[in-house]
Amino acid sequence: MLARPRPLYVETPRMTHRDHRASAARHAAGPALLVTFALVACSSATAPPPETYVNFTLGPHLDPMGNNYCSVGVAQQELLIGNPRGGTTPTTQADNSSQSAAQFYGNVSVACSVTGGFNVVATGSLGGAAGGTLQLSGSVSASSGGSNIQASFTQSGGSYSESDCTIAFQYEGAPITVTPIAKGRIWGHLHCPMMVNPSTPKLLSNGTQVQETCDGEADFLFDNCAQQ
Repeated sequence: MLARPRPLYVETPRMTHRDHRASAARHAAGPALLVTFALVACSSATAPPPETYVNFTLGPHLDPMGNNYCSVGVAQQELLIGNPRGGTTPTTQADNSSQSAAQFYGNVSVACSVTGGFNVVATGSLGGAAGGTLQLSGSVSASSGGSNIQASFTQSGGSYSESDCTIAFQYEGAPITVTPIAKGRIWGHLHCPMMVNPSTPKLLSNGTQVQETCDGEADFLFDNCAQQ
């Protein structure tokens, strides 16, 4: 009688504590790598361009005798970037965009930073025949606004500047009810009652010649600015 074959057993290697740790590390590495790739993807995302709204006017500046030092007799709109939208948050224009408004058309340039504290440096420009550039810089408090603000407005007719302008958190004459300033953003009103244009002399009615001086006013909003 033939002997029945004996079953063949293959011994499976036993997993040591070191093998368990290595296997766990491999499984844990998967989610960690996904998180790393996600962080790299987020850090390489392109930041939105800075954008602005500017509505700037020049108006008369009167001395105590009633002499007007400015070349305009009533306030005139000199620059508009974006759309005021009548009392609501204005529509802004992004850097390197094109504005096609009826009068104020052309390419828009925006550069700004609003850092902690808050230190503000901002420039909004519009090309074209009716274009111009508004620049402002200085320290602004979240509670009280800004004083001693440096500001200038440049257009084909000359450059107007003042070193002691103020910033109030107002829009179209009313207080701004949302947070008006944060890192990367500021919304308010610039008041410059004595902007001087040294290149244009003004002859007063009494025969005195003075430097042209005008009242500069601007509602403005700068957003997506650099934060550091």
